[in-house]
Amino acid sequence: MVSYAKVTKPNTDNFLRCLRSRTSPEYPNTEAIYTPDNSIFLTSYLSYAKNKRCSDPNNTNLIAIIAAKHESHVQATVVCAKSNGVQIRTRSGGHDLDGLSYVSSIPFVILDMLNLRSITVDVRSKKAWVQAGAILGELYTKIAEKSETLAFPAGICPTVGAGGHISGGGYGNLIRKHGLSVDHVVDAQLVDVNGKILNRSSMGEDLFWAIRGGGGASFGVILSYTINLVEIPKTITVFKVNKTLEQGGTDVLYKWQLVSSKLPRELFLRAMPDIKIGAKQGDKTIAVKFYAQFLGSAKKLMEIINKNLPELGLKREDCYEMSWLNTTMFWMNYPVATPTSILLDRPSAPPGQFYKGKSDYVKKPIPKEGMEKIWKTMLKFNNVWMQWNPYGGVMDTIPANATAFPHRKGNLFKIQYFALWTDANATDANLGLMRELYGVAKPYVSNNPREAFLNYRDIDVGSNPSGVTNVAEGKIYGSKYFVGNLKRLMDVKAKCDPDNFFRYEQSIHPLLAIFQINHRIDTCHFNLNYFDFYLPYGFESFQISHRIDTCHFNLNYFDFYLQYGFESFQINHRIDTCHFNVFSLSSQAVVVQKPNIGRNFLQCLRDRSDPENPITEAIFTTENSTFASSYVSYTKNKRYSNPNDTNLIAIVAAKHESHVQATVVCAKSNRVQIRIRSGGHDYEGLSYTSSLPFAVLDMNNLRSITIDVSGKKSWVQAGATLGELYTKISEASKTLAFPAGVCPTLGAGGHISGGGYGNLMRKYGISVDHVVDAQLVDVNGKILNRASMGEDLFWAIRGGGGASFGVILSWTINLVAVPETITVFNVNKTLGQGATDVLYKWQLVSSKLPRELFLRAMPQITKGANKTIAVKFIAQFLGSSKKLMGIINKNLPELGLKREDCYEMSWLNTTTFWADYPVGTSTSVLLKRPSTPPGAFFKSKSDYVKKPIPKEGIEKMWKTMLKFNNHVFMQWNPYGGVMDKIAANATAFPHRKGNLFKIQYFALWIDANATKANLALMKELYGVAETYVSSNPREAFLNYRDIDVGSNPSGVTNVAEVKIYGSKYFVGNLNRLMNVKAKYDPDNFFRHEQKK
Repeated sequence: MVSYAKVTKPNTDNFLRCLRSRTSPEYPNTEAIYTPDNSIFLTSYLSYAKNKRCSDPNNTNLIAIIAAKHESHVQATVVCAKSNGVQIRTRSGGHDLDGLSYVSSIPFVILDMLNLRSITVDVRSKKAWVQAGAILGELYTKIAEKSETLAFPAGICPTVGAGGHISGGGYGNLIRKHGLSVDHVVDAQLVDVNGKILNRSSMGEDLFWAIRGGGGASFGVILSYTINLVEIPKTITVFKVNKTLEQGGTDVLYKWQLVSSKLPRELFLRAMPDIKIGAKQGDKTIAVKFYAQFLGSAKKLMEIINKNLPELGLKREDCYEMSWLNTTMFWMNYPVATPTSILLDRPSAPPGQFYKGKSDYVKKPIPKEGMEKIWKTMLKFNNVWMQWNPYGGVMDTIPANATAFPHRKGNLFKIQYFALWTDANATDANLGLMRELYGVAKPYVSNNPREAFLNYRDIDVGSNPSGVTNVAEGKIYGSKYFVGNLKRLMDVKAKCDPDNFFRYEQSIHPLLAIFQINHRIDTCHFNLNYFDFYLPYGFESFQISHRIDTCHFNLNYFDFYLQYGFESFQINHRIDTCHFNVFSLSSQAVVVQKPNIGRNFLQCLRDRSDPENPITEAIFTTENSTFASSYVSYTKNKRYSNPNDTNLIAIVAAKHESHVQATVVCAKSNRVQIRIRSGGHDYEGLSYTSSLPFAVLDMNNLRSITIDVSGKKSWVQAGATLGELYTKISEASKTLAFPAGVCPTLGAGGHISGGGYGNLMRKYGISVDHVVDAQLVDVNGKILNRASMGEDLFWAIRGGGGASFGVILSWTINLVAVPETITVFNVNKTLGQGATDVLYKWQLVSSKLPRELFLRAMPQITKGANKTIAVKFIAQFLGSSKKLMGIINKNLPELGLKREDCYEMSWLNTTTFWADYPVGTSTSVLLKRPSTPPGAFFKSKSDYVKKPIPKEGIEKMWKTMLKFNNHVFMQWNPYGGVMDKIAANATAFPHRKGNLFKIQYFALWIDANATKANLALMKELYGVAETYVSSNPREAFLNYRDIDVGSNPSGVTNVAEVKIYGSKYFVGNLNRLMNVKAKYDPDNFFRHEQKK
């Protein structure tokens, strides 16, 4: 029987006490422990935190830094961390590009290896012993002090720590002659999960294989490596030659691709496209720097280059002959003849720059047109470069499974992308451009998987949250880093660290074959709360091989396989053999497999096409000329708009219901996620983005509407906009309407399924209160209506969001009676005009006014001579202006409403009024659909208010709003009326009686560099309001999607997290929604970041 241990809530005090109790007089560890109370804590943290983007010395999860001074300190740290549920981040040089060696979102300690830096060199045996905390500059110097003709194949950056660098592969400029660092490791010392020190003999060949290229931090703590040194000549030649685009850089680089991997293995010739700033402001181009290192003389090097790459125009004066140690200075761009003592310098200052790195492997030459696309994207940056590092030579002769590092034969070169900036406000823009550049390169690099280099850590290729293990996600990034070696790495992990103690966001997960109980059980009870900590590795199967009379599984929070949080899963009959396959447990488990993307999905779609309604014209892939416009036209938020998203397989702009059915069936069978888009108004972009392979199912062509005036009903397809629906209703009748939102471009499918809030709500409730039937494509591709889906599912899709349960095709709705004359007004009050007092009074009366009156208050920034707050009071009254004047003057005379403020008009015309069109604008504008890319970035949040906000609370909000430099507003939308009469569980929409009003917060900006500041201010504003709004839970409106209230990564379900955001959106209706989900989509195919 395989045993496993529960990981309890971390105990900080016990951890530190444990460390101190395991000290010894000979090697006391007390001086190695830095807590936030230590004066040098900050310096210790920052000196080895290279990336300012990730550096956070105020991280409240950081318990201590253990700057180990002896091996026993490492052992004590492992033992005490494991016994107290504390994570370890192991740091040797701090060069982890995404900061995973010094950050975590759960309690952790940094095990800093910087003091363990001893090095011994044995020239006679051509070996060296190097501790993990030694930097490459120290290692190279020690070798050179002993011999002019010995070297070690590793990286060019002298401050990189040996422990992490070698364990991840160790790539350098001797690769074509001698391979990687790991190809020369002959022994190692490692502290294992039990705190024992192992060497090659005691750890065994499997683990020794794994830590050579698989990263040490998944398996233990590397203490030292024993390495073979390699022979090099006394004289080595280097050069650097630049070619701008104007000097034919593109042509030279294309030729470089054809020859660089075929040159003599003694020659390493790197190409480095970089931005070159011209003499004039705004004048910049691309310059390709060609760096070379040749194990031989300048004369011989000149002959090789002039024969194979004469286009480079190499001259003798470009070449420098020097020792191997001096070449390290050259590669770091130090002037020739700089003293090599600089290689011993260690960092002492905080990180000064932000950066982001990514990587690719290239197996075929990138065509010139591809290179030009890359240049075009690079020129959007202020500071970015790429390194194209040649393969070939000995790398073609070493098998991919010789070590855990898999990227060998078949590669022409490896690309590193690197962007660097100094302004924190430029972070979002640079990260966005890096994703764009990476997307541009996609057609030209490796695929299935798109390979990546572990030492160029990139969180974008997949990750798990700190302390969480999703094996499916681990397989996504693991396949990119380790390709065919991943399975063996997971097997090794299961053997040496079965409880997955050594874990981080991109660690290797254990894969155990079978969990078995091999004796008879009459009653078995498995309490699997927080399953990610109990069994954190993803079994191939869970097997009970003997008779069970009663078996009860408590599966609450079975986070990543059982997606719904069953109270229990019971087998109440005799079982002779019970076998649960965790990756395909038919009605309880979710199979998150790497999608067989692209070809199979698209072929499946085409195979299911029929001549009468062909689907081929509805499929847009990246090869289609209209793909980008199809994507961006219905992408409202520029913050998420990314037509170059490499995970986006296709847009299926369904033109017939059968196209929707085919998309569901083919996506499910090929493990492709679906994002369903009717109008594209999802505030957080969940209808058109994903971090996993996905297709957008665009409903915009399914827009038919029929009106039955006599029956006071309408049938509307999901892709119709509200403007189209309102127009159709008004064409048929002047006294019928539908209670829904004020934005005419909203898609009916998503708007109604989330509730459908609008300005008729106090009289008639919300959209879902008037839905009498629906058509939905279920998880099996079948079209269901109310009768065939059943009342539970019909209840769920009215306010619970359709995208968790299927694809809404259409709604049948009851229309409501409205008078021919409706009155509206818009009155502004600034702070100087007493807006705060008027708004306070509004809170007292707005929910008690006649239900025919909807009076919204909308605080916003107004910019004049002095920036201030103005509250717009916008009203709609189902009646005459005379009647409206009487109501307002009686209940809210402070508003100072005048007759000339009021406009009488038809219901259809009120829609243009609410959309801020001038009075008298033709209602034909309601039929306009978007055709241009999104022009603005925005962020929205929501709250429900049950008691009046005091004036001092309102003034705190004004103070925060005035910090914004762009457009920000709040909508205070009144409740009361019929909303107080409808039960909270009548539909899945729960926010009914007891609310005075609902708040929407909304910030909008056009400068990408302002994103971080605006998001932070929105959080601040939301925080200021917390005291005055609903609590336990703090309720939120599903149609104002807000990822901040809780979410899961794409393709992942943590039920505990679901209950956090689900309780906010659905309050007491969540459990029923989860039960409906379990019944109608048990394998959780329909999922997104905020599904049930």
